[in-house]
Amino acid sequence: MSMQENKVIDEALLHLFIWDYQPLSIVEDKGFLKYTNALNPSYKAPSRKTISASWIPSASTACREKLMKQVQREAMSVCLTTDTWTSSVNNSYIAITIHYTTSELGFKKVLLECGHYSEKHTGELLASQLKTRLKHEASPEK
Repeated sequence: MSMQENKVIDEALLHLFIWDYQPLSIVEDKGFLKYTNALNPSYKAPSRKTISASWIPSASTACREKLMKQVQREAMSVCLTTDTWTSSVNNSYIAITIHYTTSELGFKKVLLECGHYSEKHTGELLASQLKTRLKHEASPEK
Protein backbone atom coordinates (compact mmCIF):
# COMPACT_ATOMS: atom_id res chain seq x y z
CA MET A 1 0.00 0.00 0.00
CA SER A 2 1.37 3.41 -0.94
CA MET A 3 1.75 6.18 1.63
CA GLN A 4 -0.92 8.17 -0.23
CA GLU A 5 -3.41 5.28 -0.05
CA ASN A 6 -2.64 4.87 3.65
CA LYS A 7 -3.20 8.60 4.22
CA VAL A 8 -6.59 8.48 2.46
CA ILE A 9 -7.71 5.59 4.68
CA ASP A 10 -6.34 7.30 7.82
CA GLU A 11 -8.28 10.48 7.02
CA ALA A 12 -11.47 8.51 6.38
CA LEU A 13 -10.99 6.74 9.71
CA LEU A 14 -10.46 10.07 11.48
CA HIS A 15 -13.77 11.30 10.06
CA LEU A 16 -15.45 8.27 11.62
CA PHE A 17 -14.57 9.72 15.03
CA ILE A 18 -15.08 13.40 14.23
CA TRP A 19 -18.32 13.19 12.23
CA ASP A 20 -19.97 10.12 13.74
CA TYR A 21 -18.67 10.35 17.32
CA GLN A 22 -17.54 6.74 17.27
CA PRO A 23 -15.50 5.66 20.31
CA LEU A 24 -11.75 5.48 19.78
CA SER A 25 -11.78 1.94 21.14
CA ILE A 26 -13.45 0.78 17.91
CA VAL A 27 -9.96 0.36 16.41
CA GLU A 28 -9.40 -2.48 18.90
CA ASP A 29 -12.66 -4.30 18.18
CA LYS A 30 -12.35 -7.70 16.49
CA GLY A 31 -15.14 -6.93 14.04
CA PHE A 32 -13.59 -3.62 13.02
CA LEU A 33 -10.18 -5.23 12.51
CA LYS A 34 -11.75 -8.00 10.42
CA TYR A 35 -13.63 -5.40 8.38
CA THR A 36 -10.54 -3.27 7.68
CA ASN A 37 -8.57 -6.40 6.81
CA ALA A 38 -11.28 -7.43 4.33
CA LEU A 39 -11.17 -3.98 2.69
CA ASN A 40 -7.39 -3.80 2.55
CA PRO A 41 -5.25 -6.50 4.16
CA SER A 42 -2.15 -4.28 4.11
CA TYR A 43 -3.78 -1.49 6.16
CA LYS A 44 -2.82 -1.45 9.83
CA ALA A 45 -5.27 0.47 11.99
CA PRO A 46 -3.65 2.93 14.40
CA SER A 47 -3.92 2.58 18.16
CA ARG A 48 -6.44 4.69 20.00
CA LYS A 49 -3.49 6.35 21.75
CA THR A 50 -2.17 7.51 18.35
CA ILE A 51 -5.61 8.82 17.44
CA SER A 52 -6.14 10.68 20.72
CA ALA A 53 -2.58 11.96 21.17
CA SER A 54 -1.76 12.84 17.57
CA TRP A 55 -4.57 12.71 15.02
CA ILE A 56 -7.31 14.55 16.92
CA PRO A 57 -5.06 17.35 18.24
CA SER A 58 -3.65 17.84 14.73
CA ALA A 59 -7.14 17.95 13.21
CA SER A 60 -8.25 20.39 15.91
CA THR A 61 -5.29 22.68 15.25
CA ALA A 62 -5.86 22.59 11.50
CA CYS A 63 -9.55 23.38 11.94
CA ARG A 64 -8.83 26.26 14.32
CA GLU A 65 -6.22 27.71 11.94
CA LYS A 66 -8.65 27.48 9.03
CA LEU A 67 -11.40 29.21 11.03
CA MET A 68 -9.07 31.99 12.21
CA LYS A 69 -7.89 32.62 8.64
CA GLN A 70 -11.54 32.83 7.59
CA VAL A 71 -12.30 35.33 10.37
CA GLN A 72 -9.22 37.42 9.55
CA ARG A 73 -10.10 37.40 5.86
CA GLU A 74 -13.83 38.19 6.24
CA ALA A 75 -14.26 40.18 9.44
CA MET A 76 -14.85 43.91 9.39
CA SER A 77 -15.54 44.09 13.13
CA VAL A 78 -15.25 41.45 15.82
CA CYS A 79 -16.92 40.82 19.17
CA LEU A 80 -16.24 38.03 21.65
CA THR A 81 -18.73 36.38 23.96
CA THR A 82 -18.05 33.85 26.64
CA ASP A 83 -20.16 31.41 28.54
CA THR A 84 -19.09 29.54 31.64
CA TRP A 85 -21.00 26.86 33.44
CA THR A 86 -20.61 24.06 35.93
CA SER A 87 -21.83 20.55 35.23
CA SER A 88 -23.91 18.51 37.64
CA VAL A 89 -20.70 16.77 38.79
CA ASN A 90 -19.02 20.12 39.48
CA ASN A 91 -16.77 20.35 36.40
CA SER A 92 -16.42 23.90 35.06
CA TYR A 93 -16.40 24.77 31.37
CA ILE A 94 -15.83 27.84 29.23
CA ALA A 95 -16.94 28.58 25.68
CA ILE A 96 -15.53 31.44 23.61
CA THR A 97 -17.45 32.56 20.54
CA ILE A 98 -16.30 35.07 17.93
CA HIS A 99 -19.08 37.13 16.34
CA TYR A 100 -18.25 39.30 13.36
CA THR A 101 -19.64 41.34 10.52
CA THR A 102 -18.53 40.89 6.94
CA SER A 103 -18.03 43.54 4.27
CA GLU A 104 -21.46 42.57 2.88
CA LEU A 105 -22.95 43.43 6.31
CA GLY A 106 -23.54 39.78 7.04
CA PHE A 107 -23.22 38.40 10.54
CA LYS A 108 -21.24 35.27 11.31
CA LYS A 109 -20.20 33.45 14.44
CA VAL A 110 -17.53 30.88 15.14
CA LEU A 111 -17.10 28.79 18.27
CA LEU A 112 -13.42 29.33 18.96
CA GLU A 113 -13.14 27.05 21.94
CA CYS A 114 -15.13 25.06 24.42
CA GLY A 115 -13.22 23.33 27.14
CA HIS A 116 -12.50 22.60 30.76
CA TYR A 117 -12.09 25.62 33.02
CA SER A 118 -10.45 24.72 36.31
CA GLU A 119 -10.83 28.05 38.08
CA LYS A 120 -13.69 29.83 39.83
CA HIS A 121 -15.93 31.94 37.63
CA THR A 122 -14.60 35.37 38.61
CA GLY A 123 -14.11 38.31 36.27
CA GLU A 124 -10.35 38.40 36.84
CA LEU A 125 -9.91 34.71 36.14
CA LEU A 126 -12.18 34.87 33.11
CA ALA A 127 -10.09 37.76 31.72
CA SER A 128 -6.93 35.74 32.36
CA GLN A 129 -8.40 32.70 30.60
CA LEU A 130 -9.41 34.84 27.61
CA LYS A 131 -5.95 36.39 27.32
CA THR A 132 -4.28 32.99 27.54
CA ARG A 133 -6.60 31.31 25.06
CA LEU A 134 -6.59 34.18 22.57
CA LYS A 135 -2.91 35.14 22.55
CA HIS A 136 -2.20 32.74 19.66
CA GLU A 137 -5.36 33.70 17.79
CA ALA A 138 -5.12 37.49 17.90
CA SER A 139 -4.94 39.42 14.68
CA PRO A 140 -3.16 42.76 15.05
CA GLU A 141 -5.52 44.35 12.52
CA LYS A 142 -8.77 43.31 14.21
